[in-house]
Amino acid sequence: MSMQFNKFSKKPDSKTAFVLIEGEAIFTPTLYLLNPIYIHKRSPAFSLVSKGKHVSGFFPLGGGTFIGDHDKKALILFQRDLGFDLFKTDLDPVTAKSLLLNGDLNGQLFEAREKASLYQKL
Repeated sequence: MSMQFNKFSKKPDSKTAFVLIEGEAIFTPTLYLLNPIYIHKRSPAFSLVSKGKHVSGFFPLGGGTFIGDHDKKALILFQRDLGFDLFKTDLDPVTAKSLLLNGDLNGQLFEAREKASLYQKL
């Protein structure tokens, strides 16, 4: 299973922009988290936008964890105080959700974080 990790921090003087501070950019070094324009019972909590284009809608799993998809591959987002951690996996979202909720994905998440921090040190 392959997994990529990015850590983003809130851009100063912006409500929705976040800049990459760790890892090799999965999409772009600046991403935006936007609230949906219209809300219905199956609306995502927010949308991830890169270069003005919608990347994915994210749905809550609980505890500041959200799941979305890009090209039928799961994106996992963990909110932090002033930013978020973003993981891109090669799993489909349904499989990733069940593995995440069971705790079976924790080792791979840790390894992806470690790999990104090693990349930063180089």
